[in-house]
Amino acid sequence: MSRPDHPQVVQGRSQRVAQMLGTGLLTAIALVVVAPVVWSLVNAFKSHGDIKAHPWALPQHIAWSNFGLALEGHMGRYLLNSVIVTGIAVVVIVALSAPAAYAFARFQYAGMALVLGGFLAVSMFSGAVLLIPLFPLTHWLHERFGALVLVWVFRAAGNSDVVDRGAPLA
Repeated sequence: MSRPDHPQVVQGRSQRVAQMLGTGLLTAIALVVVAPVVWSLVNAFKSHGDIKAHPWALPQHIAWSNFGLALEGHMGRYLLNSVIVTGIAVVVIVALSAPAAYAFARFQYAGMALVLGGFLAVSMFSGAVLLIPLFPLTHWLHERFGALVLVWVFRAAGNSDVVDRGAPLA
């Protein structure tokens, strides 16, 4: 029979408590993230009056017409714009990143640590900070598809995984 103050028993109990607290914290975070998505999905099937009268209740009648109304407006065009901009940005990012990643992984050259350090430094900036210089660029390009593609490409360059290859930075 083991005593409660025995190190193995105390350590096992503290590990269980830590695991329960961690699980509770992750569950709370998941609920905070998932709840607005579920609420939006539930409200998508309600009529406008039903949303105003009972925003937290389940829909009394499913209003499939909401989706038709969304597509009759500009939603279809917005969705197509998103697909076009995302597709072009992905192709450009892969076309630029693949050769760069190959060069960083296979070749040793003078200044490599400086370049990789630059990638690491840029990846430490917040997305909002990186958007500050991109705003005048998009305004100058008159807010066209090209400007949006450039924003996505430059934003992806800041999050490059080139540094993850384990190269020494000194």
